[in-house]
Amino acid sequence: MADLYIQNSSYSLSISDRKLMIKNQERTMLKAISLGLIDNILIFGNSQLSTQLLKSLSRHGIPVFYFSSKGEFLFSMDSFKEADYEKQREQAQASFDKSFCLKMSKRIASAKIMNQLNLLKAYDEQGLFDEEDFKRFKSACESLESAKSISEIMGIEGRIAKSYFYYLNLLVEEDFQFYSRNRSPSLDRFNALLNFGYSILYSCFIGLIRKNGLSAGFGVTHQPHTHHAVLASDLMEEWRPVIVDDTVMSLIKHGDIRGGAF
Repeated sequence: MADLYIQNSSYSLSISDRKLMIKNQERTMLKAISLGLIDNILIFGNSQLSTQLLKSLSRHGIPVFYFSSKGEFLFSMDSFKEADYEKQREQAQASFDKSFCLKMSKRIASAKIMNQLNLLKAYDEQGLFDEEDFKRFKSACESLESAKSISEIMGIEGRIAKSYFYYLNLLVEEDFQFYSRNRSPSLDRFNALLNFGYSILYSCFIGLIRKNGLSAGFGVTHQPHTHHAVLASDLMEEWRPVIVDDTVMSLIKHGDIRGGAF
């Protein structure tokens, strides 16, 4: 099973004989995909989905995530058939357990920092960095063990993130160099790629959370606020370097994406 990405606004999607049908503006059939092969559908732009298709997707528990043409996450559509309210009650209780949240936040932050370190080592093919450069990442993980609050953990993570992106910038070619990590609106090509990837990762975790009967509104590190799936933000943290950052670095390294494409 896999995710289906639709990035052409002229496409229309419908359902026929339990298959998702993709047609272009001229109503020419482009592809037919069995619903059983689809985990999630991600729509970028203004593709049209028929009501019959949306009903079928709901019955099969396949969520649809909508993004702007620039990759900004907008909203999602799914059914509540997978919701497990007893599980969500326990989840809510756990999210208010300070000891539990502190413990889990340390694990997430430590895993993220080590993944950042491993990515830098993997792409430092010219030996720009030495053990002194990498020592701060290991020291940060050690500092996490004695952290007494979530804010202290986030402070440690934030400081090491600045070092991480500083080093990462030294490893990319000139067309993709950046001066700092910035969110929407992206101020450079590299941040645009990261933001696009993080939006997709965020939506995928929302889908996984809902498919497992949990609520995306109760997390352990990020504080809940309106329209923010905090559990998705928590769970995706350690996977940012592994999935998104690594993909972006690989695309640039192998010339699969070039500065002229922006």
